Amino acid sequence: MKNTSSILYWKQINLSFRSNTDTYVKTYLRDGDRWLQKRKTRVIRHSRNPQYRQTIKYSSCDALGRNLLVMLWEKKQTFESNQGLGGAEVNLDDLPLSQLTMDWYPLFPIHTLGTHTADSP
Repeated sequence: MKNTSSILYWKQINLSFRSNTDTYVKTYLRDGDRWLQKRKTRVIRHSRNPQYRQTIKYSSCDALGRNLLVMLWEKKQTFESNQGLGGAEVNLDDLPLSQLTMDWYPLFPIHTLGTHTADSP
């Protein structure tokens, strides 16, 4: 059985020093220090209010006892590395996975989510 997470949109991305950016979302299942099963959305171009409207699927047996990491990334147009803008970590055991759950989550700096860098490969 598959559980789904829908990434609908981010609201008012705080990039006061930049013009509209190209962004995408990466998700992982986190089990302690291990990051498993990366998924990505498509890139939304030139928007401070990106609407991804994509469904990301993980098996319920894979999600059990793990956290879902959701990270917003800026896609660079040059040879620079993509930049992490922020992310949230959701404990899936705290959610009733058999029903629809809708919520807003604040973005925290990427480095607080356990990454060693704010750059994306």
